[in-house]
Formats: sequence, structure tokens, C-alpha cells
Amino acid sequence: MRFASALATAVVLSGTVLLPPSAAQAAAPQTIGEYQKWYYDDYLKMPEVYKAAGSKGKGVTIALIDSGVDTTRPDLKGADLRDGGGYGNSGAGKSGLADEGYHGTAMASIIAGQGTDDNHLKGIAPEATVLSISIGIESQGKTTLSEAIRAAADQGADVINMSLARYNNTGDLTYINPLDREAVAYALGKGAIIVAGAGNTEQTGPVISPPANIPGVLAVTGLDRNGEFWTGSATGPEAGIAAPATDIFMAQPETQVLSGYGTSSGTSAATAMVSGIAALVKAKHPDLDAINLINRLTATARDAGTPGRDAQYGFGAMDALAAVSADVPAVTANPVGDPMDGAAGDATPAEEEGSPLAGYLWIAVAVAVVVVLLIVVVAVVASRRKRPAASVPGYQPPGPGFPQPGAGYPPPGPGYPPPGPGYQPPGPGYQQPGQQPPGYQQQPPPPGYR
Repeated sequence: MRFASALATAVVLSGTVLLPPSAAQAAAPQTIGEYQKWYYDDYLKMPEVYKAAGSKGKGVTIALIDSGVDTTRPDLKGADLRDGGGYGNSGAGKSGLADEGYHGTAMASIIAGQGTDDNHLKGIAPEATVLSISIGIESQGKTTLSEAIRAAADQGADVINMSLARYNNTGDLTYINPLDREAVAYALGKGAIIVAGAGNTEQTGPVISPPANIPGVLAVTGLDRNGEFWTGSATGPEAGIAAPATDIFMAQPETQVLSGYGTSSGTSAATAMVSGIAALVKAKHPDLDAINLINRLTATARDAGTPGRDAQYGFGAMDALAAVSADVPAVTANPVGDPMDGAAGDATPAEEEGSPLAGYLWIAVAVAVVVVLLIVVVAVVASRRKRPAASVPGYQPPGPGFPQPGAGYPPPGPGYPPPGPGYQPPGPGYQQPGQQPPGYQQQPPPPGYR
């Protein structure tokens, strides 16, 4: 299987352009806190959640199966980041505490950002342990993901975050690898829940793709700023819960984004948020087994759309405060299914037998560069004037419709296989940066970039 760069599929990182405010418009965000306000304060009500939880995830381990994590990020200084190793031909032998594609770092900043005020990025579960497991940025081999899931469970993960989606060349976007199915069952048996992005329509098509569609996995769809279903999210009967997915603030590589930040929209970010809330729930209720941890999240979700579980919201829109504090009776069956249901009907497509024609993509499209008008950021800009940011070594200009450099990941290497029939490529529409801070000097684009 091939694992391509994370910012290529599960966070449809569709960008936000900062426009000059008119008399009828609210002023553009001026601080990190203002960018985060809609989902962190207004929707999730995190200050209230922390009071009810009594902690910010301390003692809980979230395994992040991704591209690795850059530990030098100031937003992650002080976070409990641990190396879970690397898997697949792209990740094997590599440290989980290094990031080639930067998608893992972006997800880690959503989960465990160490900010405590409006001038710093605040994560959902900043006291949780993040076990970073790297599968590289273009890993091949049908055992890659199953090995990573099992490794996460064996290393004590309580929550396994997978902001990625599967593709293959058969045209069947819903095909489940039997090895992945068995790994999910193994992880649940070890007490770990798996949270996965449903996928974004522009990258993975309209239906929920593996691993999110594997029974037993909590599939996360997206919500927009109004708390309504985000139309860029894949849908299907496997949907488990919906969480904020649009205009999510996250870390980006300073080599490509001068401020070091970007906003995005997509189910990658929504997945990271659900994983963070799951950690808070586990910290508050440490005796919960995997099935009841999932059930507490789904049972307390606010029903939306069609009454009951539906293809857009799943069991409903996530209610973080209720998940932590509500009285929820115990259950004996996983509300999102048994991983081995339907296993007898699994059949491996011929091209997956020892051939790297299938894999997983990070669910993301493009990141909009954002500029935060902070003294600290202006100071960073000033320092960059003295030493211009280096362009990415070997950077080649993107082809038509490919996300621009702000996306924070390298283009696929030679031999990258074309997607299967029915795949909808990301459309053009990368949005350029909007307002710049006082004294900001635009860095020259990479050679050949237009």
C-alpha cells in the first residue's frame, strides 16, 4: 500500500482568505485565539469542559499514526511527545519524532498545542501523551497500517488517531483490507479506540473510505462554523460522530509559511479534535473500556439531521461537555460495530497481492496561509528578514490543480500511481494569503512557482 503525503487527503485543508473588513463585516482575526474561538470556545466550550473533566488529558495516551511530529515547534514545547517508531517502507526505521510531510505535526498541534492564552495555539488535550507513529509520506506494503495499529495498541495507546483515508486502483473506494480489520479488533481488545476521518469528497470521493468504514472504528465527519454538516465531508452508514472541520487553525512549516500557521477545513482536523475529547473523557473516567469510551462519545452527541444515526452526522454532533460529564449507562456492544462483522466476505483485489497499487492518503487538500497579528509573530518576521527562509530542497512547481506550497507537504515522488476510477481530484481554488501584519515582507516564491 502506498501512503502519500498527509496534506493530500483527510484535512481538506481548504483555505481561508483574510479580506479587508467592510462596515457590514466583522474584523478579521487578529490573534491565534480569535482564529480558534469559533470551535475552541464557542462550539466545544473547552474552558467549561476542562473544569468538568478535572484535567486536560493527563495520564491518557493518544497514538498519532501519521507522518511523524516535529518536536521543535514552539507550540509543542512542553508537550509529552513520545516516539512510537516507524512502519512501512517509508517509515520503517524512522523516528516518530521527526516529520517529513508535516501533516502529523499539524494534527499534533490540534491535539496537544501548549498555548494558554490568545497568543499561542491551544490544543484540545494538552496534557495527554502523544505517541507518534510514523508511516512516512509515501509508504508501500499492504501490512503498513495494520502493523502501525498493532504497535500503537502494544505501546499502551488509549486512543488511536488516523487522519487518513485509503485508496486503491480497483475503483472500489470502500474495500477493507482484512489485515486492517484484524488489527482494529486487536486494538479494541487491548483497550484502545480508533478514531478515523471519514474523508473529504474532493480527495476520497463521496463515500466513507477505510479505515473509517471498518466496523468498530469511530468515523468522524465534519461540521461547518454554524454547527451544520460540512458538505465537503464524505458520508455513509458508517458515520459515527461529527466534529468541527472548517477553518481550523494549526501549525505549518515555517520554511513554507512564514508565520508558521495555516487554517484548514477537513475531516483530518475533525478527527484530531474527537481524539482529544476522547482523551479528556478517558482521563475523567479511567475505568471505561474501549466500547464504553466510544459509546460515551456517541451517546452524548447532539442528534442532528435525520433523527437517529444518519449518513452525515452519524450519532450526532459531538458534545464535549456532555461526553465528559453526563451519566451514561454501560453497554456491552460497540455502537459502531464489531470489526469482524462481514470479514468472511473479504476478498483481496489481485493488484494488492504484493503490489504497491493501493495505500492510504492523508486527508487534506490545501492550507491557507494565515497571518496572526501578534508581537511575537512580527518578531519572527523581523528575524526572517535577516535570514530569508530557505525554499524546500528539490521543490518542483505543482501541476494543474495540485495544492500550492502552503499545503506543507512535498509532491508525490516518481512512480506515484494514479488514483482509481471514480476518484475526484482536488479542484483548483487554492486561496492566496489575505491581510499581512504591519511591516510584513513577502518572501520570494520558489523558483518556477507562479
